[in-house]
Amino acid sequence: MAVSTIDGTLEEAVVKRSYAQVIAYERLRFRLAGGGEQVVTRIVADKGLAEHLQPGTRGRFYLFQVLDHKGVCGLRDGSGGAWFVFIKGGEKAMLLSTAVGATAVLLSLLLWTWLSFWAIICLLIGVPMFILYRGARQEAERRFAEDAGRAIP
Repeated sequence: MAVSTIDGTLEEAVVKRSYAQVIAYERLRFRLAGGGEQVVTRIVADKGLAEHLQPGTRGRFYLFQVLDHKGVCGLRDGSGGAWFVFIKGGEKAMLLSTAVGATAVLLSLLLWTWLSFWAIICLLIGVPMFILYRGARQEAERRFAEDAGRAIP
């Protein structure tokens, strides 16, 4: 679980696909404030935030990564604009997986039947992944809020 920031200018945003609420980028290329360059591949952003991810945008970009799921969750631009939208699809899916697994376990205990293999798999995947996604979201929210009064380079 990692939340990071990039201070610089977005130079290139290559869209791979557009979904109902999410834009999937093939790559985002940033010119760093220190003069270097950073390229982030296979990354997603909420459509509301993606409207502000246009080449030439300068500011602080907030990124998250949970296992191989990478995304942009926030932006503070040089003119004082601030946008934060964390994609919660993974967190909701893992919560649903946990609920399905727990329900199946409870039903098998109440009905005195064999414990379903799929119930155990749902719990073994759902619980730790929900914790990872939720932790990443909370860390991203905290870091974004901490930067509220700071000047953006």
